Amino acid sequence: MQKFIAALLLVLTFTACSKKASAPLEPKVRQTYNNKALALGELNFMAPGSWQEQDPSNPMRVAEFVVDPTTQTLLKVYKFPMIDDLVAANLNRWRNQFETGAIETENKQFNVNNIPVTVFQMSGTYLKAESMRDPNSKKTRLEEHTMLAVIAETKESAWFFKMTAPDDLVDAQEEKINKFIDSIKISES
Repeated sequence: MQKFIAALLLVLTFTACSKKASAPLEPKVRQTYNNKALALGELNFMAPGSWQEQDPSNPMRVAEFVVDPTTQTLLKVYKFPMIDDLVAANLNRWRNQFETGAIETENKQFNVNNIPVTVFQMSGTYLKAESMRDPNSKKTRLEEHTMLAVIAETKESAWFFKMTAPDDLVDAQEEKINKFIDSIKISES
């Protein structure tokens, strides 16, 4: 647990130090992929053609995809050094981002191409914090929302792919998300 707290403090310190005083720029959309393999460090995966990669709008993210431009739903990609209890700690934190009565519709672990993967899904009233850095910040209630997270664990890192959106949007993306999960693999040297 002490390792987790130390790593979390390191990430928060880095984020606070990297915050710029000027207003953030609008993310620039790079291109639309037509189910082509993408490589992010030691991990490869296939992005559906309808997901548009754009510059991350947060310095903690390594990548960001616009899943639905109408609602500006994003699939956010994070990478953290692998430490004990990292996955469990995040699952617990995400559960607490929903009002009582929310339903954990999925929490399963399996291997994809010899990579341990956890798929977590929760639906209900999502309490979106105004500030990710301050868990006590003002929260907006978003009813009928689903959080879907896919965590891929390599020897060095934990990769978090996370999206929170209206229930029907997540349901409509199910086939694409399953193909994306099946495509995760270690990059070839």
